[in-house]
Parts: sequence; structure tokens; C-alpha cells
Amino acid sequence: SFCFLSLGHGLKLTEVQVRTDDISYAGTDNSVDLHFYGHESSHTCGMFSADSGYNDWEAGDINIFRGSNLQGCYYYSFDEVVERVELHLDGSNGWHPDWVRIIYDDHSVSECDAGFWLDDSAYATISCTHYKKRI
Repeated sequence: SFCFLSLGHGLKLTEVQVRTDDISYAGTDNSVDLHFYGHESSHTCGMFSADSGYNDWEAGDINIFRGSNLQGCYYYSFDEVVERVELHLDGSNGWHPDWVRIIYDDHSVSECDAGFWLDDSAYATISCTHYKKRI
């Protein structure tokens, strides 16, 4: 007798890219948290005080997070795809994120447009669009 265990066939998060807008004072030295939500709100993971190992959140820069820099999101399996991302700025030094890009193990991509100011420990949720092939 055999027992088969389903481990799920969802997409696994392998990389996150975050671009800070290229406008005056868009960068921040404050901590930034990112929370990723799948189709079901129970499918979520978070990156707290996200750190790529470089000087993050500078105007015009794209910060890339892989491996252990993804924290609890490293290879996290979503039933479908990330539908929204919650951004949290921890501090009073404003930040102007441009977009968030999520790359999965099948090389498909979810893109989430921001383009607004976060200030004074604010939270904001952005919606994502999924593309089958990496762009």
C-alpha cells in the first residue's frame, strides 16, 4: 500500500525587484517591509526590513532580492500568483517606490505598479498583473 502526498504545484517565488522612482527625494534610509499576498489571503509571506546587501532604496535604483535576502519568501509557494503587495515604510523619511516585480521558478513575472509617496510609517497595497514569460 502506498500513500501519495500532494506537495502543491504552485509557483515558487525566486526573486523580487523593487525600483525606487528617479525623482528628487524619492530615496529613503528608513526600513521597508514587503508582504506578498496570493489569491487566498492565507497564502502570504513577508520580508521585514528588506535588505539586498547594498545601499537600498536610492532614487532610480532597482534593488534585487534573491536567496536568503528574500527571508521567509525564499522559494515560497503560492497556489497561483501574487495578486497584491503591501509596502510598509518604517519611519518618517519619505519614499517613492516606482514598481515591484516578482519572478517565479517558471520564469513568469508579476508586476505591481506603485508610483506614489509613502511617509510617516505608512502602509500601501498595490495590485499585480501576471505575465507568463519573463519580460
